[in-house]
Amino acid sequence: MTVVLDNQSRAAVLAAAYAAAGPKGASPEEAAVHAARVQLRTVEIAVELTDEKSWFNKAIEQVLGPNTRTFTGTVLAVDEHMGQSRNGGGKVSTTRKQVTFRTRVHEEYAPDGTEQALTERTDSLVGKAIAKRLERLLGHRVLVWVETESFQAKSGATRKSRVIRHVVDLGLPHDNDD
Repeated sequence: MTVVLDNQSRAAVLAAAYAAAGPKGASPEEAAVHAARVQLRTVEIAVELTDEKSWFNKAIEQVLGPNTRTFTGTVLAVDEHMGQSRNGGGKVSTTRKQVTFRTRVHEEYAPDGTEQALTERTDSLVGKAIAKRLERLLGHRVLVWVETESFQAKSGATRKSRVIRHVVDLGLPHDNDD
């Protein structure tokens, strides 16, 4: 895959590389070491920017992709998620949190005025951070980015899961908030 960066994008990559490389130093030896750090950071940034499977591009797709929607709501509960056991033997605790939001009534998404979504796995740093943030935001209005993930179950059926990708605190709800 060949990716062409325009001059503005190249300038942004270079600025990011310089920022990541840290201070330059005064001596010629320190300047040479700094130049090498800038070059290494430039390559790292360019690879992340152009690799479709990079964590950088995956993160962007998770919040800006076609399977993501945003909504506002009040955080009502952050509970342990109970999923189906693999052998069909009932419910088991997963590493995700299930979050319940009070939202506006919506025919398709929230017929009763509440929505539920899962955090990412809490055994990952991102999942743990989002779960902790949501626990601190109990009772707060939030703007939420939720991605609908499709995955293949062991049975071969396609399943869907709604995963919280980002949350912004909008403060305490007002009496006129839905």
